[in-house]
Amino acid sequence: MIKIHVQGRSQNKTIEAFPGENLMEVLLKNQIPVASSCRGEGVCSKCRIKILNQSDVKIDEKALFYQKKFNLDSNTILSCQWIVKEELTLTCSYW
Repeated sequence: MIKIHVQGRSQNKTIEAFPGENLMEVLLKNQIPVASSCRGEGVCSKCRIKILNQSDVKIDEKALFYQKKFNLDSNTILSCQWIVKEELTLTCSYW
């Protein structure tokens, strides 16, 4: 199991995921809200999440594509398009 640390004003907990799981699905399964109007299709970019431990995380080509498409910071990803591979520390504006 891989640890995912969620930090924010109203969320501050650690959850676990299996390698290969979709991040958005893991967050929702653990009752952590994720904004989305496209239901995980990668169209709306509302599910953007900031990676706080970016130096420990490899940003893959798919994430780079969405960063460029939506003009996101280098440490911001779309949770609907992220596959869990390593430990993460995350935050977003509405947590």
